[in-house]
Amino acid sequence: MSVGLLPRKNPPGFGAASLFVLPALLAVALFTLYPLLEVVRLAFYRWDGYGTQTFIGLGNIRFLASNDVTRIAFEHSLLWLLAAAVIPTAAGLALALLTRRAGAGSIWLGVIFFPVLMPPTAVAAIWLLVLSPTSGPVNQLLGDAGLHQFSTAPLGDPRQALTALFVAWVWSTVGVGMLLFWSGLRGIGVEFYQMAKVEGAGSWWRMVHVTLPALRRVAAVVALVNVVLAGQVFDLIYVTTGGGPGYATLILPLDMYARAFGGKTGQGSAVALAQILLIAIMVALILSLSRDHEPFGTGEPPASRRPSISTTSTAAVAAFLSLLPLLWLLRALALPGRALALGNATPTMSAVSDNVRSAWDAGMSSALPRSLLLAVAVVAGTLTIAVPAAYSLSSLIRKGSLRVIVLAVLTLCLIQPAPVLVIPLFSLLRNLNLLDNPLGIVLPEIARAIPFAILAIWAGISGLAREQLLAARADGATSWQSMWLVVLPLAAPAVWVAAAWAFLTSWNEYLLPTVVSQDGSLATVPTTLGSFAGAYDTQFGVLAAGTALALAPIMLLYLVVSAPAGRAAIALRGRLR
Repeated sequence: MSVGLLPRKNPPGFGAASLFVLPALLAVALFTLYPLLEVVRLAFYRWDGYGTQTFIGLGNIRFLASNDVTRIAFEHSLLWLLAAAVIPTAAGLALALLTRRAGAGSIWLGVIFFPVLMPPTAVAAIWLLVLSPTSGPVNQLLGDAGLHQFSTAPLGDPRQALTALFVAWVWSTVGVGMLLFWSGLRGIGVEFYQMAKVEGAGSWWRMVHVTLPALRRVAAVVALVNVVLAGQVFDLIYVTTGGGPGYATLILPLDMYARAFGGKTGQGSAVALAQILLIAIMVALILSLSRDHEPFGTGEPPASRRPSISTTSTAAVAAFLSLLPLLWLLRALALPGRALALGNATPTMSAVSDNVRSAWDAGMSSALPRSLLLAVAVVAGTLTIAVPAAYSLSSLIRKGSLRVIVLAVLTLCLIQPAPVLVIPLFSLLRNLNLLDNPLGIVLPEIARAIPFAILAIWAGISGLAREQLLAARADGATSWQSMWLVVLPLAAPAVWVAAAWAFLTSWNEYLLPTVVSQDGSLATVPTTLGSFAGAYDTQFGVLAAGTALALAPIMLLYLVVSAPAGRAAIALRGRLR
């Protein structure tokens, strides 16, 4: 890995480099690091969110330790995190192996990955349709087969609700692990497989003794990512069950939210601290289990074998099952009003038009353009800050220790669970008079998107050839000119990925607009769709139309960015190998 792009002759001063990085550090310090430290401090105070803060030491913690509701939430969160570290990791590996060996593997890869991009509220709405006791696909099939006695209502059954929601969450996140494993498989040197074949090893032996050991580091990364994503879960459960029935789906972020905005902010902060510690322990455990090992080759990856009919068929079935919730959404979209719930209508185009019109009139007409404007502002602000910072980290800051510190801070901010920061963030925005203000949404979302954007662009810039920058310097280009005229065009795929991440961060956000928009004037697509899930719980056609409108920009973004993102992944993989 190169340590810098520009030649050491006449390097720019530390002050110029600091100016490039300073806005990014200020943003993440104000809207991520400060709330993180503040939530820890507030855990030791009695506070209702508005009045005087009274220090009570471990009072909140002792109370919550003996509280049955918080105990249930803790048990559910622990169970969710443990399952998240194992189940989607194993599923991602299986899907990566399958799509790698199947014909047209990139097609299956794209289909299975698409749910990752969806807003959690859209995932919630889709699975409300799928898990409906009257019209869900499973119960429909059971009914058609005359097996009505086996019909289920998972979201209404305390024994099934948490498992059902976990299945929905895995469906929406397994594509991340699959993509990481798929890239890891392409990085295994062909020489190891050739040596195993020479020794007479079969395919199962090669899997156990070559493929799986070679993917150990990737598996740790996937497990780590899944735990971090699991720590972000809030919208899916809040919109579908609200923690019910009873406390069957209550987890720590929901308990935290109820306490913090129910006049017990100190207790809510203590619950948030428990969530932070739980995730930190899980992350430390995963890291401790992922010891370094020798890389399995730096040569060309093994050539893909001609796929068998069974492998391709299995991949097609996996893709179909991944698409099934979306296909059920389209079916609901084409049925009028409550017809899906009643099961007594035929899909028509007029029903599609009526449902879309109803969803549009019910709030999407204002939420869509508002969310689009907010997302564009977040993308513009993120790139304006992240591009110079990434360029400075890669090219201008020569002190390796300083670079490591900055990258460590960004990584720390990247893995923080957003729900636990909402308490001090709400207080901060209130003190800054940013409630019911678009900036109250845009600024924290920029700060949230910056760490990934800088790391992605930094990785893209660090792999560029030095000769082109030497030529620019020889022609008299300044560091600023080199960045805009040479580095930025060459690193365009990485910039596209950073822009897509910033857009999705804003478009999919539910909790922040909920707490910032006190008077409802800043309703966004996720918050509007979340209200649909309650208001149109039996009018599935309107709920489906609102979900389809929420997904339309995501689909367009996916089609626009998929090619540059693929080029960025290929370039980064080549540099790391």
